[in-house]
This record gives sequence, structure tokens and C-alpha cells, in this order.
Amino acid sequence: MHSQRSAIFALTLFLSAGITLHAQSTAIAISFTGTGNGSSAGFLLNGTGTFTPLGSTRIQVNGTPVGASTSISFEFFVQDNSTLAAEATVTTTPGTLTGTATIDGGTGAYAGATGSFTFTLTAPFGSQILPFTLTGSGQLGQGAICGYVLDNGGQAFPATGGTGSVNITTAPDVPGVSPGLPVG
Repeated sequence: MHSQRSAIFALTLFLSAGITLHAQSTAIAISFTGTGNGSSAGFLLNGTGTFTPLGSTRIQVNGTPVGASTSISFEFFVQDNSTLAAEATVTTTPGTLTGTATIDGGTGAYAGATGSFTFTLTAPFGSQILPFTLTGSGQLGQGAICGYVLDNGGQAFPATGGTGSVNITTAPDVPGVSPGLPVG
């Protein structure tokens, strides 16, 4: 198990260092639901959903009214314990906030990420309890294209050693990745 974790860690480091430095942008879609709390000072929402192509993800959304606008921060918690952050300032309207968020980094595999997405955030703003939905789409840029999550549901290798292989398929034209590069 230790050697399997070491191999996964080494593979993750290799992929993060070798791919994210020269990544292209890719299309994203987001869809989340959850609940939160609100007051005249702002709101805090927590939920779960999908951040395509990253998969199932948790989200935290903070909103602070500033005059006729609302400042919003988004933090996506990815399965590999990395995070992705975005911010937006939108015109305050009852029930629905729409706008464009700028992706401004993250942690782990998504440190240095760039991009943006348009979004619609629906909740009964002004209430204390806030069930919400969040949907959107956009582009994810450098620092976040080729993140891989390896889990124990994949290829198994015996603890005593042996032979086996791990196949990784990337999109065409991903800089820094040589097709057929042996891992091990």
C-alpha cells in the first residue's frame, strides 16, 4: 500500500509539474445545490454538485452587499483536496444574482488557475435560511486543465510487487505530455 501511495504521489507531482505550466483552456460547466444562512450583512452558502470536467465537488459561496452591488467569492473543493477560487461583483437583485466570475487561482493542482464563468445564483436572499441553486459555464485556463484524481477503484498491484500498467489518455495537443510515456 505504501508503494502504491508513493507511486500515486509521484505520478501526481509529475503530472502537476509537467502539464499545468503550459496548459490550454478548456470548457467548464457548473451545477450546484445546497443551503446557507443570510442576513443584511451578507450570506454564506455551502453545497455540492458537479464542476465539469473536475467531477463531483463541494462549494462555498460568500456574498457581501456593497451599495447596489454584491461582492461574491466562490471556493470549489475538488476531490483531490485541491481548491479553485473565483470572484465576482454583480448588481444586487431579489432572488437571482447573475454575472461573470473570474477564476483567480487555487491550491494544489489548481494553483495559478485562470479563467472565467458566467453564472446564475438563485436563493431567497433576505431570508435567514437560504436554499440555493448555482449554474454556469465558461473556460478554465492555465494551472487547471490536466488534473488527475487516482483512487483505489482503479488498477491494483500486489503489495509484494509484480507487473502491471497504468494508462493515461490526455486530450490532443496538451503541451508537456508525451503520448505513451511510461509511468513507473
